[in-house]
Amino acid sequence: MKEKDHKKIISLVKKKLKEERNIVVAIAGGSASGKSKIAKSIKNSFPEKSIILSTDDYYKSREFRRKEEEKGNYINLDQPEAIDLDLFKNHLQSLKENKGIIKPIYSMIGEENREEPLSPSKIIIIEGLFVLNEKIKNEADIKIFVKANSQGRLIRRVARDVKERKRDPKEVIKYFFEVADPMHQKYIEPTKKYADIIISNEYDKEKEGKNIEKNLKEMVSRFF
Repeated sequence: MKEKDHKKIISLVKKKLKEERNIVVAIAGGSASGKSKIAKSIKNSFPEKSIILSTDDYYKSREFRRKEEEKGNYINLDQPEAIDLDLFKNHLQSLKENKGIIKPIYSMIGEENREEPLSPSKIIIIEGLFVLNEKIKNEADIKIFVKANSQGRLIRRVARDVKERKRDPKEVIKYFFEVADPMHQKYIEPTKKYADIIISNEYDKEKEGKNIEKNLKEMVSRFF
């Protein structure tokens, strides 16, 4: 994220802080566009006044998806039906009302899911693929969409999924082109029209490339 974009967001947040209520900053965008990093950068600007709530923790169970698949209804992780947006919305509304919640923690590598308490805060930062979805968008005071092209998102996603989620790079690439990018075009890109701010966060080979390429070579060598 460029410094000018960060300053613009922080300025908007500071204006909203004058209101006597908890405020919500929504950060949407495609997979591996940089949503989480931007959420953390905002939180770091208000460390004592902010929390982050991610839709990634609200994925429905693998058992739910298995049962749906048995009915012939295959649900992938890049479509809104895979996430319990009703629970996410209920939890968000509780935080807005200054009530604590017990939030889920979803494991992307198949470990047992857990829960943890989360206390409300003046600034509630929500981030995820679908936080500008029809069901969630009206809960937000500031709506941000992070834009990045498919090529850059693919590079970042392969690096992330192989390193953090122990995925085979060939499968990550196949999934991206067959599922993730088509779902992006269908469900995520259209929500850009609801954003107050659109941030360009394209893959920067000079800044990101060396580390990502080094990591990719090391990780791919384990599979080939």
